[in-house]
Amino acid sequence: MGGILARDTPADLAEIAAYDITRVDLVACNYYLLPERQQGIDFAAFREKIDVGGPAMLRGAAKNCEHVIPLGDPDDYDEVLALLESGAGSPSAVPLSRRLALAEKAFRISAAYDDSVRALFQA
Repeated sequence: MGGILARDTPADLAEIAAYDITRVDLVACNYYLLPERQQGIDFAAFREKIDVGGPAMLRGAAKNCEHVIPLGDPDDYDEVLALLESGAGSPSAVPLSRRLALAEKAFRISAAYDDSVRALFQA
């Protein structure tokens, strides 16, 4: 997560250098729908389907959207790709206002995913 959460502070820059961490400019996480839990089906089968890494990385990117582009919806890929291509691949080609909107969307998508996970525990 260090490459996703790093900012341009002296402490972060020193830590990146000390541990040879590569900075991350973009995080794309595609959520999949969890199956509904049905009576008589073992909870362990559902537990294995719960993604914890993807949501954590997307939330980290959204938290640090000034430096990282958070993508949680494939419908946004073409637009962001076009902006990146127009800016010679530089992440700064995606305006901060757009990154903020993508961050809000990423948190909304993450919340909906968390709700679907929570529902597995209620069945």
